[in-house]
Amino acid sequence: MIRRPRLSVLLGIAIIASLAVERKPVRAFEPPPPPPPGEQGLIRQSGMAHFRLVLGRLELDPPRHRKGTKAARQELPFPLSETLTVSSRRGVPSLHYTFQTDQQHVIVDVVDAQRVQILSHRVDRQQRVTLTQPVSGPLEIQLDHPSDKQSFQSPSLIHLRASHPVLFETHLHHLMPYLLDGPTLETITAAAEQRLLRVACERPIPSLDDVRDALDRIRSPQSKVRRAAEAELLAMGLPVLRHLDRLDNEFLDAEQRSRIRRVRWTLRPQQSDSPSRLASWLSTDRDYWNLAAVHWSPAQRVLADQYVQRVCGIGLDAEVLDIDEGIRIAEAAAPFSR
Repeated sequence: MIRRPRLSVLLGIAIIASLAVERKPVRAFEPPPPPPPGEQGLIRQSGMAHFRLVLGRLELDPPRHRKGTKAARQELPFPLSETLTVSSRRGVPSLHYTFQTDQQHVIVDVVDAQRVQILSHRVDRQQRVTLTQPVSGPLEIQLDHPSDKQSFQSPSLIHLRASHPVLFETHLHHLMPYLLDGPTLETITAAAEQRLLRVACERPIPSLDDVRDALDRIRSPQSKVRRAAEAELLAMGLPVLRHLDRLDNEFLDAEQRSRIRRVRWTLRPQQSDSPSRLASWLSTDRDYWNLAAVHWSPAQRVLADQYVQRVCGIGLDAEVLDIDEGIRIAEAAAPFSR
């Protein structure tokens, strides 16, 4: 019998010192629109609304809004037209924003702070993308092209950027700085990926079996057992959320579903994403580990495989473990990345 070395030891020795891997940005096949002009942009200049990223999802910050309508136009360094309308109901903001260059026309609609729809039309490519973000559940993405129409789901913008880099680059990369303050999505994601294995090394991460055991106890006829099981799920913190996403609600009873909703609501961050918070959330996300691991060395991927096997019940995909250096599994698997 071959004994594997303890994962915590391997992680501490082999990963922490060498995890940072330079990531080359993936570019669209034609020259992209000019880069964002620094701190400019109608949303930030007006101060009428403030977007934030929470677990990779766009939302408006409710206290930081002001009702009204504004428009702006510039000719240099490139032609850009923007319009912005902010409304509010019971203190919860909604927004309508347009962003138009010679190459791209975008409409962003936000209803009640969290329901988001982005319509992007790349005039130069005759390609349209519709991204719909409900209050809960995955993002819905639809791609329309004269020769093709396809749709798929993604848990968050962070997942979308990792799995479909060219689509993200073409339709969202140059829009995001006009919506979000602070670090770019690329910067915060890269920092979170460098922390992924550190999170696994620093503290115990609940496994999918741990979550299932707690959910089984919620079926107990004793109320104190059910309350204790819910408290155990809450104590697991952000890592429990991606485990819960993997469960099929059809096999859960009414009380299990109710307590899961309460756990989700309680654990959902109220502040913008930070690298450490994202790494904690993604630490139990096998799909994202597969996407991130292709940028790591073969030795790091083997260690990641051991960790994912323990936490998620199944390790990394075989093609990720065997991938050649410099080849992105996302481009090999995702039609929208081409």
